Amino acid sequence: MYFCAKLHQTSKNLTKFDEVYNDLLNIMNWKLIETENDFDMAIEKSNSTTVIVFKHSTRCPVSSMAKRQLERDWTHSEEKVETYFLDLIRYRDISNYIAIKSQVIHQSPQMIVFKNKEVIHHASHHEINANSIAT
Repeated sequence: MYFCAKLHQTSKNLTKFDEVYNDLLNIMNWKLIETENDFDMAIEKSNSTTVIVFKHSTRCPVSSMAKRQLERDWTHSEEKVETYFLDLIRYRDISNYIAIKSQVIHQSPQMIVFKNKEVIHHASHHEINANSIAT
């Protein structure tokens, strides 16, 4: 009985942790890029606001760390910066398309910042930083 009560309490704590963590992740309001058209629409959006494309490998711990740090340090408002997320494992062909269109060599993890359809900043690995984004 004691074990079941402890297990239930632990489960409740993990659920609360998951809720807080998910709220933190949603602070950036990621929009998914799953097609070439999704990317093209993001670039169009860069005419009116700064756009970030984050290319993430879901199998890479360095990529996960860079994404967590970016989310943790995020202070930009959604009105000034729109954030887009690409799962490299599922959509490698889209990543290649982004590399060609942006003329930024593919890396993972990678953040590419666009303004007025132009790349204004890009970083990879440990260089990815929320503070380096000009709005």
